[in-house]
Amino acid sequence: MDSKDFLILEELKKDSSLSVRSIARKTRIPITTVHHRINSLKESGVIEKFTVKLNNKKMGFGLSAFILINSMSFMPSGEKVSQKKICDKISKLNEVEFASIVTGSTDVIVKVKVKEINDLNKLILDKIREIPGVDKTTTMMILEEIKKE
Repeated sequence: MDSKDFLILEELKKDSSLSVRSIARKTRIPITTVHHRINSLKESGVIEKFTVKLNNKKMGFGLSAFILINSMSFMPSGEKVSQKKICDKISKLNEVEFASIVTGSTDVIVKVKVKEINDLNKLILDKIREIPGVDKTTTMMILEEIKKE
């Protein structure tokens, strides 16, 4: 990858719906070069997919939070607990934006979006804490998100 690839990627990160012509104009790189480089970036796996960024508040999801999850080392049956299995199950929940296995005193960090506090309560008590191997949760409400431009 060179500076042209990074310029193209920066424009796509800002708006993945931009046409090749728009990207060429903004980066001052010829259209055919932009076209070929985007295809090459897709084929090499640098670009995995193009997606849409949604405004959760405008969709009615006015509350976001991080949930820190500690897992048990072993189930009461003696079976070893897999953080990956816990993370996989949590990531399938509709309210979850992402779930990550991390180092430190917490095993999994989850970012969630819900409509209101009661929905957050139900998510934690009725879904997350019911997943086998989940031991303890700590919830941090997001007061304000500062988005990278």
